[in-house]
Amino acid sequence: MNRLKPFFLPVATTYWTIASIATLYFFYLDGFNPSILGMALSSFLPAIFLWTLPLRKKSSTSPSQLPLTLIMLFGLLTIAFWGSNRSILLTGFYSISYALWISYLLWYSMLTVKNSEVLVPGKVLPDMHFKTYDNKPFYTGVLAGKKVVYIFYRGNWCPICMTQIKEITDQYLELKERGAEVLLISPQPQKKSKELANKLGVDLLFLTDTNNTMARLLEIEDKNGTPIQPVVSGYDADTVLPTVIITDELGKIIFLDRTDNYRVRPEPETIIAALS
Repeated sequence: MNRLKPFFLPVATTYWTIASIATLYFFYLDGFNPSILGMALSSFLPAIFLWTLPLRKKSSTSPSQLPLTLIMLFGLLTIAFWGSNRSILLTGFYSISYALWISYLLWYSMLTVKNSEVLVPGKVLPDMHFKTYDNKPFYTGVLAGKKVVYIFYRGNWCPICMTQIKEITDQYLELKERGAEVLLISPQPQKKSKELANKLGVDLLFLTDTNNTMARLLEIEDKNGTPIQPVVSGYDADTVLPTVIITDELGKIIFLDRTDNYRVRPEPETIIAALS
């Protein structure tokens, strides 16, 4: 089923766009009525949710999105019970929109987190190697004796990841005050990491995990986890499960967050508290 995920968002967003256009068309034909309201709730809301993800100030969203889901269900019922003589066809058409939304919540957003013998709180994290965005080797052994925050993110294409990194950069000075080195690690092409580093302009290490080598060691690789649009633009099809690891001065894992939902990330305050 994971092989279908890269195609889900293009299909879903296209359908919601078509449904939104259809809503405007029926509004033009019939004017405003309860059925039109139901169509708008069933088509506009999921599209608006995705479009506004990059604008969010918080990286985490509610896993269930229950209020939005119930509002969309109300819209679908409105079409069914207060629709015109086209209500049967319209209910079927907008039911697909709702089904895509439920699939987004319960299937697309969910990640398969495997048990890892390496990522266990209290164990010493193994030494790892990465590449800087200017293609220099980086070995984590050079950070011995320091607290380290490892943030594995999927890539610049992921709006939740970008918000998470923005949250971290906003707390940059506070993390430094606690003696922590912050590593931002992604399998994305090095030039993409360089673009992000230049944009943010903070003294954090942006590293590339070439071919997900270290992600496989830690068992946090996400096979076929990249949507098809970024793949077409040069990103690898395989990515990484969003993961935050904090180690102490001895290299022991003192904090671990392995989310099973790509829309749920630890708050910066949680990371700061783990360093205290």
